[in-house]
Amino acid sequence: MNEPDASWCSVAARAHPELLAGSAASGVQTWLLLEVHGAWDPKVPGVGVLPAPFVQRLGAAMKTEALRQMGLRLQFIRRPRESHVAPRAFLGDRRGVWALDRAALEAASVESLVETLACAPRAEALETRPWYLVCTHGVRDRCCAKFGQPIYAELCGRTELEGRVWQTSHLGGHRFAPTLVTLPSGLCYGQLELADLDALVEATERGRIGVAERLRGPCHEERLGQLAWHAAALRWPGVDWRVLEVEVVGEGRVELRRRDLRGDEARVQLQLEADAPELELLGSCGDSKTKRVSSARLLPLLS
Repeated sequence: MNEPDASWCSVAARAHPELLAGSAASGVQTWLLLEVHGAWDPKVPGVGVLPAPFVQRLGAAMKTEALRQMGLRLQFIRRPRESHVAPRAFLGDRRGVWALDRAALEAASVESLVETLACAPRAEALETRPWYLVCTHGVRDRCCAKFGQPIYAELCGRTELEGRVWQTSHLGGHRFAPTLVTLPSGLCYGQLELADLDALVEATERGRIGVAERLRGPCHEERLGQLAWHAAALRWPGVDWRVLEVEVVGEGRVELRRRDLRGDEARVQLQLEADAPELELLGSCGDSKTKRVSSARLLPLLS
């Protein structure tokens, strides 16, 4: 494979780090993680990767109001060294990650799928320690494999993270590769370097936001909220993600609240910067033409 140059979308985007903030997938409240060994199609779930009847029923279930209200997102996950293990399934939200019965899931009717996914026993989470999902989806975009695999390998080599690091399918934003999501926080990071991982892991294991300059945003928020979280990470380095709240209070304006465990609260209102520039960039390595991309505008503090 040729060495990456400016024709690789992630390489080109690194000249514009201001695009990172506010770029994460949005509205994701719940994660359905299906372990799939072997090759993946460019788009999940693809054709022939999973049993077709299950894919049809799952697709129908995800269109129901109950699952739409959950903000459910499907991700494939895998660990190449565990390809001999029977495929597993997990469900995660901001409380933790717990196991599902994969065989029962694939055999379930649409109605049963909805009931299982909407009513899983979240109070008995299998794992409340952080999981690390690293996008390595190279058939979707070459940058994801080229830059994601070293991050995955480095995290896998940390014994303290054993069993909590996975390769995952497309997380959105090829040009931000390597990108990863941590659960249960749902925080998405991009353009990571190996040198970032010590600080990222240390903060994540303590329930804090790590490496603010690499933060794309929390996936449960829309873009404006993600920008506010990025501002919070810069204003309060190492802030605990569990004490942050964001509320839209006007056109392009949010109130950011940090409430600590003692009940003390800090509040600040932030205003979306006007007239942020647009850039011409490749959205993906497969694109033949650039497209206009709105810069991720930081939210200046209102004094």
